[in-house]
Amino acid sequence: MSIVEQATKASAKRVTYGIDIKVGTFSLNEWGLHESQAKEVNELLTLNGNEPITIEGVTFSRRAPSELSSKLAEMKAKLQPVQV
Repeated sequence: MSIVEQATKASAKRVTYGIDIKVGTFSLNEWGLHESQAKEVNELLTLNGNEPITIEGVTFSRRAPSELSSKLAEMKAKLQPVQV
């Protein structure tokens, strides 16, 4: 198994928390963090009411939902049968 195959297999189990990372003018996603650090940042954001936190010039915040995600959720709600 190659390193790429191992990395792909390992990352398939990773939880995504919807974290944005801002360093100066650069925006990164949470995959720039080790998995355990992403979990810790998620917990800190939750404790802070999902308001951004800054640690030594690095700002962590919740990623805003994309317009496409919103439209997909609307379509899904329309297509699902009403449960009685």
